Amino acid sequence: MIFIDTKQIILNATIKLMKVDKPNKLTVQNILDEAHVSRSTFYSFFSDKYDVINYYFKSYADSISNENVENSCAYQFLYDNKDYFIKALAVEGQNSFEDFFYNYYYDDCSRMYLKNMNKESLSDDDRISLEFYCRGSLHIAKQWLTRGAKESPLKMRQLTHQLIPEKYWKLL
Repeated sequence: MIFIDTKQIILNATIKLMKVDKPNKLTVQNILDEAHVSRSTFYSFFSDKYDVINYYFKSYADSISNENVENSCAYQFLYDNKDYFIKALAVEGQNSFEDFFYNYYYDDCSRMYLKNMNKESLSDDDRISLEFYCRGSLHIAKQWLTRGAKESPLKMRQLTHQLIPEKYWKLL
């Protein structure tokens, strides 16, 4: 029996199209044509083209989170797919990858922190520290990519880890 993952087909079509065009030139119709799916099929999985663009990173991050891969490195994934993510980070406004990335990262860090500290909610100090760290990490990753990703992904991971207040090192 052959299983066809329609969501992955749509994602693969979007990745292929993003290699050719900038996100502002990408349309849902282009994705439909490339993926050979109907509009209703597309919308049963994604709300718009930006949702697909963001899903690429989310699917990677969810997979490493679910597998608890200790040595995983989002910087490596960004580096391996830098042409895609440079274009994705150029999108501004509603549904931007940058906003998605920040919210996803902040939610993930908060969840891990609360779980590891056995807490129900973040204190104001914890929230501000996590917001600062996540927003700063995003900015650094964006600058790193757009400036040519000259430092290795491992070095970037180490540098940004050092920016976390020490009290969080074992908790995130």
